[in-house]
Amino acid sequence: MKKKLSIFLLLLLFFIIAICILTYFYNNDHETTLKEAINIGKETSLEWSNDAKLSFITSTDSKDNPKNSGSNGKRNSWNIIFSSEKKNCQYNIMVSNKEIAFEQEINTPVYNTINTDDIIFDSPDLITIAKKHGLSANDISNWATGFHFTLQYMLENDETYLAFTVYGLSP
Repeated sequence: MKKKLSIFLLLLLFFIIAICILTYFYNNDHETTLKEAINIGKETSLEWSNDAKLSFITSTDSKDNPKNSGSNGKRNSWNIIFSSEKKNCQYNIMVSNKEIAFEQEINTPVYNTINTDDIIFDSPDLITIAKKHGLSANDISNWATGFHFTLQYMLENDETYLAFTVYGLSP
């Protein structure tokens, strides 16, 4: 009888641990919006150089994420590049699980910085607009799944403009 009770308690403990692990991995608490990721990276960039300014940000989750990743405007990982005119180079920061996962100085000249105070919309706002226009989650097996977000300067016909893009599958 004691052996059966011990086995039952052991199995119960195993299932409780498994549920906790699965809940952690599927819980959105470790995801951030574009603006939240910028704020997490901004402090570290200012430690690197007190004149650091945002140049580029994009979500970078793997293709193994669930198809609906990003459907709430949040992603697990973001790649952010800050620039310093004083140092005449850039600083790459990866935010993952709401923490700095990687940081590295890049010997690339400064170009078009973004004033973070001017960013009015956040990724949840833009996903709402994109869905209204029929954008659906990307599920192509050779690329990351779900919705992805980028804020950067782009060049088209010799004109530079700031673009906030949402990637998925168009209708």
